[in-house]
Amino acid sequence: MAVDDSPMEANASRDANQRLQPLEGTISPCEKEIHALSVEANGSAAQGDGEDACDNLPRLSRLCDRLTRAHLARDTLHERAMPSPTEIRIKVEAAERTVARAEKRLAAETEAHQEKLKKYELRVRENRAAGHRGVNGRPPVPMARLSPYAPLQ
Repeated sequence: MAVDDSPMEANASRDANQRLQPLEGTISPCEKEIHALSVEANGSAAQGDGEDACDNLPRLSRLCDRLTRAHLARDTLHERAMPSPTEIRIKVEAAERTVARAEKRLAAETEAHQEKLKKYELRVRENRAAGHRGVNGRPPVPMARLSPYAPLQ
C-alpha cells in the first residue's frame, strides 16, 4: 500500500532487510552445510552410490543460492557504509578550514594576551618609578593557564 492507500506491486518485505551480523550468521552455517554436503556427495560418488548425491542436489542448489544472495547483500552493506571519495574530500576540507580558523583565533588571542602583559609591565614600572607600591593589581594569568588542555601546576 502506498501513502494514499493505492495498491502497488512490490518485491520487498521488512524481513528482507538485514543487518551485517544476521547476514554473517546466515553465511557461516550455509558454508558449513555446503561443505558437509559436498564432502558427503564426494564420498558417496567414490563408493559408486550416485543416488544419495543426486538427492542432495536440490538442497545444495538452494544453499548455494542463499549463500550467493547473502554475500551480495553483505557486499552491498559494506559499499554503502564506506563514504564516497567526494564525501571524504569534503570532510577533509571542512576539517582543514576548522583548523585554520582555530589557528587564526589562537594567534589573535595570543597577541591580545601579550599586549595585556606589556601594558601590565609598563604600568608596574610607571608606578614603581612614581613611588607607588602595591597599586598595580593582580597580574594577568599566564597564557598556559588559560588553555583548558594545559596541565595545572
